[in-house]
Amino acid sequence: MTNSFRWRIALTFVCMGLVVGYLMHLKGTFDSKLILRADVESASGLFEGMKVTYKGFELGRLTQLELLPTGKVNSTLQIHHQHAGFMTQGSVLKISKEKIVTTELVLIRDETNQATLRAMDPISIIKDDVTADITKRLDPLLQKVQLLLTQLSDPAHGIQASLVESKAVMHQTVRTLEVTSRAMQQLGDDKKGLPAVLGQTLLTLEHTNRTMQQLGDEKMGLPAVLGQTRDTMVELEKALVQTQQTLGGANRLIENVDGSLQDIKSAPVYKWLIPNNTNATKP
Repeated sequence: MTNSFRWRIALTFVCMGLVVGYLMHLKGTFDSKLILRADVESASGLFEGMKVTYKGFELGRLTQLELLPTGKVNSTLQIHHQHAGFMTQGSVLKISKEKIVTTELVLIRDETNQATLRAMDPISIIKDDVTADITKRLDPLLQKVQLLLTQLSDPAHGIQASLVESKAVMHQTVRTLEVTSRAMQQLGDDKKGLPAVLGQTLLTLEHTNRTMQQLGDEKMGLPAVLGQTRDTMVELEKALVQTQQTLGGANRLIENVDGSLQDIKSAPVYKWLIPNNTNATKP
């Protein structure tokens, strides 16, 4: 049981060692590296472990910073073997401040010289002085200010043209306010303004209301008039019926009279008493 436990522990350590070794191999720990000396006068802005990059790719790191008794700074760079060909003679390293959190050593190559550096060859690290750094940061701001001043001084679209246009707009606004004030005064006139119009409208509405009330009165209004008119029409209709009946009786009476006259004229007595006028008038 004890031997089995020891074997398990041993196998665990072996596995851990293999994993660590594999990870170190992936990081290039066991790869051969190109060692270079960094030529720098001060360690300001530098730190051990600082990345050496080219076009965004990591080539190596700054592995050592040491102040010698002579006052010089001893610094060492380790470049990955597969990237050693990028370290050519005439190249320099520049401290990049583009990142907010940390800085890097960016490789600036001399494209005209393809000879590579050898082990322990020096390579210069250049730094921007404070004035140059401030100037580089202020240049975009100064350009924007210059562009703004140019736009402001434009006679067609600049501040002068805007002021002239604003002045014209203010004059137009003043005239509009004056017209509005006069219109408000006219509207506020007690005799001809809005109060008078509203008062007249109110009187008209009251008169219309009284008229409607009178028309709606059951005794003297429109319903009473309509009722009387309806009764009159009924009476007229009855009178017309009676008139028609009377005219019919009169017509029959006239017909009877005409018949009686004809009967009288045709009687012999009438002819004897009243001879024919035509015979009497003959010569």
